[in-house]
Amino acid sequence: MKIAIAEDDFIVAEQLRKIVENFGCKVVFVEHNTKKFLDRLVGEKIDLALLDIRMDTEDSGFRIATELQQKHIPFMFVSAHSDVNTLSQASRLKPVGYLTKPFNRAQIKASLITVSGLLENSSITVKSGSETHKLSVSDILFIKSDNVYCEIHTKSKGRILVRTSLKSLEPEFEDTSVVRCHRSYMVNLHHVQSYNKTEAKINEQIIPITKAISLG
Repeated sequence: MKIAIAEDDFIVAEQLRKIVENFGCKVVFVEHNTKKFLDRLVGEKIDLALLDIRMDTEDSGFRIATELQQKHIPFMFVSAHSDVNTLSQASRLKPVGYLTKPFNRAQIKASLITVSGLLENSSITVKSGSETHKLSVSDILFIKSDNVYCEIHTKSKGRILVRTSLKSLEPEFEDTSVVRCHRSYMVNLHHVQSYNKTEAKINEQIIPITKAISLG
């Protein structure tokens, strides 16, 4: 699991980095202010962000969380603030966790185990002919619509043909990394190898982009 950390206290940031790496995760980057974190986010792919709420501004973590939501990247708040107003604002952004400082190693590890389980176990169930398939969201590369059918392309099972429209299938992927990018395609953002304004590349397949989404 690739993780980014937003924390303005250098000591706390280093503590988080060591705990996360000891758990077996990779810390892609650590930044201490909002702009630098968001700039790094453009060029890096991460699975989870650990966010301090108040860094260079009172709502730094909330601003970053809003951007992460648009990119379908889960995040967890790690903050010294646990007042009702802060918790209320945080809950509206739907984090996968909220840890209060001071934290300990066991709390961080328990949260990472929970999140890694959510990422791995998120799945959908589809019927293809007489067979029923349970597909992990992380295994799906892209989905192509073909009239009344959809082709679901996966890493482990190859191509699965299901009798349904893309419009009907789309709600199954709400709050996941699989998003609509074209009237005939959905893509898994985590598998995009490269992209420009008109097309994306996944597993050597060129996929058109006509809907304004963030693939970064």
